[in-house]
Amino acid sequence: MEFTTDFERGGWLLARVGKHGVGGVAGTGFEAYARILHPVEATRRDVTVTDEWGNPELVEEAMWPWGEVAVRNGRVMHPLVQWRNLTDGEDEAAMSFDDGWEVGQTVSPRNRI
Repeated sequence: MEFTTDFERGGWLLARVGKHGVGGVAGTGFEAYARILHPVEATRRDVTVTDEWGNPELVEEAMWPWGEVAVRNGRVMHPLVQWRNLTDGEDEAAMSFDDGWEVGQTVSPRNRI
């Protein structure tokens, strides 16, 4: 791949841009599209042990596939799966489980402001 300032080379894609959904991101008119479901950060904390500020101790960190979240939340994975449906309607919110695991797009302290 090489950097170019020749924007005309992308004209074929501009002609395919749709309004919303996949067509607005990847263009329309392709035979198929692939969805890549990024793994999400998961952390497990021990609520019986806290740090000096009262935060539960971090025990374990992992990256979970969406399928793990679906299984733990009693949902079914399918080609049109949506994150908000796996997490009870919260797009970005973290979801907590009874075994101390928390998963979501904002779980990691480095992602919080």
